[in-house]
Amino acid sequence: MPCLAASFDPAIGPLLRVGLLPLDEAEPVYFHALIDTGASRTCISMRAAEKAGLLPSGMVPMISATEVKAVNTYLTHLVFPFHGQPLVQRGVFLMEFFQDENAPFQILLGRDILGRGQFSMSLDGHFVFSL
Repeated sequence: MPCLAASFDPAIGPLLRVGLLPLDEAEPVYFHALIDTGASRTCISMRAAEKAGLLPSGMVPMISATEVKAVNTYLTHLVFPFHGQPLVQRGVFLMEFFQDENAPFQILLGRDILGRGQFSMSLDGHFVFSL
């Protein structure tokens, strides 16, 4: 099981570089993803979807602590560059979330992906993620 150990800024949270690979493309487009144990599904920003050339595949209600809102969905592959050896998670269903384009991350890596591997973090700013 490929593994990544790294440090993170506690003010932001643990970030990974994750590639979005459209179903009909050969090269992924990479973004920073926040490991978000509070998100049940992996989500991408509208900016990331556009930049990767993803087209919406439908809409679903996104339920947050404060509202229910209809958002676009996407079907794509996710690429995790573990120490230069890419690991591809195929046919991943993503939901769109609203994020400032200048934010430090454009993807929320949710429990749908985290549950396929292992994740641990410490309050001293270190984390380990395997998939």
